Amino acid sequence: MYSQSYTTILEQTVKWAFDAVGIEFIARNHAMADFGSGTELAMCTESLYGTNIDVLSWDFSRVDRLSDYRRNLWGNRAAVHLSRLILMVMDSSERDHWSYF
Repeated sequence: MYSQSYTTILEQTVKWAFDAVGIEFIARNHAMADFGSGTELAMCTESLYGTNIDVLSWDFSRVDRLSDYRRNLWGNRAAVHLSRLILMVMDSSERDHWSYF
């Protein structure tokens, strides 16, 4: 459900704190169910998410768990994004693919 997504919960949790100091907090959910992170999403990061973002999250572990090249490509493309963003990985550091990020 959209109202229970990571993005919506984050926005509901911190929006008031940002408003209190005069910063507009906007959370955008670009989720696509059962869609892998590469090649389309990795190579079109700026077109899909924009060029002025602060945080980008990776939550493709269910779909990309067997695709090393997808994780590697997406992680590398996120790391060179124009806005020098913070990469948030929605997964466990105990998984094999953690090293790609």
